[in-house]
Amino acid sequence: MYEWGSKVSHSCLPNTRNVFSGTGGTDEKLRILSILKIQNGEPLTQLYGMSGEGTRGRQVALQSVYFFSCNCPRCADPTELGTNFSTLRCQIKGCIGVLTPISPRDTGSAWKCSKCAKKLSYENGVLPVLAQIEQETGDSIVFKLCRTLTYAEFLTNHLSYFVGMGASDALFSEFEFYSYENPEVPMQGDGVIEMKLEHVWKIFEIIERLSQTVVHPNHYAMLPAKTALIATSHAIFQDIETDSRSRLLPKVTKLNREVLEVMNVLQPFRKT
Repeated sequence: MYEWGSKVSHSCLPNTRNVFSGTGGTDEKLRILSILKIQNGEPLTQLYGMSGEGTRGRQVALQSVYFFSCNCPRCADPTELGTNFSTLRCQIKGCIGVLTPISPRDTGSAWKCSKCAKKLSYENGVLPVLAQIEQETGDSIVFKLCRTLTYAEFLTNHLSYFVGMGASDALFSEFEFYSYENPEVPMQGDGVIEMKLEHVWKIFEIIERLSQTVVHPNHYAMLPAKTALIATSHAIFQDIETDSRSRLLPKVTKLNREVLEVMNVLQPFRKT
């Protein structure tokens, strides 16, 4: 137990993060680092849960584990500060509106369309969409790994390659679409690069289609597929044909920037 560290409050928009050092036990030290400018008298806050979940998922986790609800600006805003991190597309024929929760802090809240005013429950309006995304993008080992990846880790390990900061290939290996635990997909051998590239194009097509018809492009349920897609694209980039590189680079760069825009709002990150 860290006497002072345990007193830091929760916020889904935290102004600090924890860094541990040492070998464990009494030797382990905790540093609390600011990630935003903190005004005199402003409480220190940290994230107790997963920032990569939508508001309802975060509220459910906080209520079940810590027995409180969060009332931070992100949780109070149906659009999650304009990022549309949980926003769905209305499925009424001809409607171009989007669905957001009427009372985002209420886990039982109905969802309402911005155009036709159609209301749906979470069970009838949201869960079927999440199930569709899960089915179409898949739920492989790598997607589960990506769900555990914090925004800060993703920013450090993945986006830097395509925005010109440079990064090591080793950082990407475990976050590819493929892993050694999956014997059906070889890591090396004839045709592997071509197979991975074909998979990349397929996932791009799925992401683009779902973003146009089912969810807002920034929806949190798309993040695991996006992170794996960026990582795999990086891993094969130097080994594919020049024409494929020319096609792939602008698409991955655009995807990087879309993810960065969301992360810069929901979890600004400062390197130590």
